[in-house]
Amino acid sequence: MVLVVASATFNAITADAIVSALPQMTREFGGGADAAFLAQMLLVTPSLSIIVGAPLGGICARRFGLKPLMLGAIALYATSGAIGLLPLGSMALILSRILLGFVSGLLGAVCLARAAEFAPDRAARLLGFANAMAASMAIGAFVLGGLLAREFGWRTANLAYLWVLLLVPVVLVSVSPAPVRSGDVDATPRQPFPWLATVPIYLATLLVFVSVYSSSIEGPFVLLRLGMIDPAQIGIAISGAAIACVFVSAVYGWIARALNDGLQFVVIFAAFFSSACITAWAQSLPVAICGLALTGIGSGILSPLLVSRLMRRVPREHAATASGLFASATFVSVFMTPPAYRSIVALGGIQVFTGLAIIAAIELAATIALAASGRLPR
Repeated sequence: MVLVVASATFNAITADAIVSALPQMTREFGGGADAAFLAQMLLVTPSLSIIVGAPLGGICARRFGLKPLMLGAIALYATSGAIGLLPLGSMALILSRILLGFVSGLLGAVCLARAAEFAPDRAARLLGFANAMAASMAIGAFVLGGLLAREFGWRTANLAYLWVLLLVPVVLVSVSPAPVRSGDVDATPRQPFPWLATVPIYLATLLVFVSVYSSSIEGPFVLLRLGMIDPAQIGIAISGAAIACVFVSAVYGWIARALNDGLQFVVIFAAFFSSACITAWAQSLPVAICGLALTGIGSGILSPLLVSRLMRRVPREHAATASGLFASATFVSVFMTPPAYRSIVALGGIQVFTGLAIIAAIELAATIALAASGRLPR
């Protein structure tokens, strides 16, 4: 249960630890739109290797055993994250973040796959708690990273990656050192992977996570335009979405019982639409902060909902592969988010959040139509 709850935290911290320092990084890179884009792309660089590392988690666990795999990956995670403290060149920084993403994806997928060992109701509660834990840790990363960036420069925000060392005692006392065998994380498949059943979930993940990360990737620049320049204050302000995500995810087990999948999707897209509209037309910091926070309502439901649907569609022996592919799809979307935002501005001639409001409105209308007609697949 501890591993399942921790599963989403690896990738959450990997993506969010230096978010609060984005404006400060932009100034160091020369300022302007190109510098902001470069800082955003550096933020999402680990997504490239998460895409590769996540599907390999099950294979590595079966070959080497969970305990050696996790202890080695934790050491690499802490080292590759903290190396950003050093005044190295841009290429070394990029390479270290690629390694960080690889081990992050591997650890997250291996831990997430353990959810398949529980009954559906209990798994849904654990997945909700996992999302809440990830959001809670993201809040800590936003605030800690912002404070460190303000006092000592943006590179010190990389200290947040050392959180993973807290898991070493848990792994030592609770994980078997033996290689994974049949009936564990990634048992030898006895039937083909159900691609037809799972591809729609991966495609949906690619589309909707552009809205999920709007508060952390584009939000700091919205706050900067409205006059907030302190990285610590930015970190606290954009934590609103993560706080909302914590509360919603913590009660996801109840939400899953009270609302069918169609109604859950309606709530998700309604939250994304409201968030984008409020943020797009905000003329003051309090309004913008409230708008960004609404994203957390949708993201608090989205991830456990998609994973729950995924686990219902795959045999247990494919759980690690399915969860790894889900992480890959998530971070393909994360990596493509800055180019997508730039395309909205360049091609549409509108601001990012205006474009996201239009996208969310289309998704909301389509979901309502499918749910009303009973055509939303389970």
